[in-house]
Amino acid sequence: MEKDYSSGFLVMRECPEISKLKSIVEKHLSRHEEQFLQNYNIPDSVLMFFHWDSVLRQFLRRGFRNNCNLWKMQETTALTNICTGQDVETDDDKLCQCVTRRRIAFSATQGEHGCEGILRLTYGDIHGQYSDLLRLFEYGGLPPAANYLFLGDYVDRGKQCIETICLLLAFKIKYPYNFFLLRGNHECASINRIYGFYDECKRRFNIRLWKIFTDCFNCLPVAALIDEKILCMHGGLSPDLKNLDQIRNIARPVDVPDQGLLCDLLWSDPDKDVAGWGENDRGVSYTFGADQVSEFLQKHDLDLICRAHQVVEDGYEFFAKRKLVTIFSAPNYCGEFDNAGAMMSVDEQLICSFQILKPSDKKAKLGFGNMSRPGTPPRKVLYNNYYRNL
Repeated sequence: MEKDYSSGFLVMRECPEISKLKSIVEKHLSRHEEQFLQNYNIPDSVLMFFHWDSVLRQFLRRGFRNNCNLWKMQETTALTNICTGQDVETDDDKLCQCVTRRRIAFSATQGEHGCEGILRLTYGDIHGQYSDLLRLFEYGGLPPAANYLFLGDYVDRGKQCIETICLLLAFKIKYPYNFFLLRGNHECASINRIYGFYDECKRRFNIRLWKIFTDCFNCLPVAALIDEKILCMHGGLSPDLKNLDQIRNIARPVDVPDQGLLCDLLWSDPDKDVAGWGENDRGVSYTFGADQVSEFLQKHDLDLICRAHQVVEDGYEFFAKRKLVTIFSAPNYCGEFDNAGAMMSVDEQLICSFQILKPSDKKAKLGFGNMSRPGTPPRKVLYNNYYRNL
């Protein structure tokens, strides 16, 4: 598979002819990580931070038992210590150094290659629901057994945004060729300044940390292409999107503008009552109809659009005759919606399956009704690659 971090696009496609060379390169990089990073003139203060193996082990040791049962944290103090590096004999600035290093990796690394022919797991919004993120990993498994793609919105609204984004970044650092993070509309300073992440950083650490996370978020890719057939982004289509090269040409780092292509990729929504383009009730971007989805897929020889951005009752929901799917991975969102969370799996034949994560809390205040569904293991729903023969 190929990934391009030089533009706004993340490309994922099979490259069996280079598997042997890829294996040699990956082994070399894992053994000579420091030399590899120095090639990009990364500051010494960042190169000092090579404790993430220990940090990740601490995350997993505290978050999972050997049988991968969920460990329910009573308080966040211990994990906060891990975030600051205190449990791995580092100083208080190491978290900032880690985030800076992740930013440099997103900006500078090109031509990465991942495992071929392995299940791809795609996740929607997380929104700081750290315990639910652990449940998703419990049911979906841990990298590098599969390739992971997250569609954005890791922070805001939830109570443990720092733990959530730090664990995801730790996995990205540990498994850079198997773990991928796209940008959501909440990975933007003007949004997470208001909806919780800024306040959490300020309360638990300092504003400087929030600013460094902002720099990191500005480097995230905004779209992914799986096997040149499944287009993934956080929001949706844009009336300004005429060809995929426009996404590839988005320079990073970049802040999210109030309008235009980048804004729409993170903010737009499908609407079954709209033909063409309509006004978005969010006050930002547009809504688009099923006709726009069909036209776009046919024009670009694609099979499916995979996006997040909206709460859906069952964790996933199809649109436009199953040509677009919305995935939302935060069950019982904000403690107010009795929605399920979901993850989508895509194998090498582009056969999709969905695992459903029921809300762990039976009580719901708002949303889809009081269904009182227990927190059972996820059910798997299989879909053949119907979109291969459209």
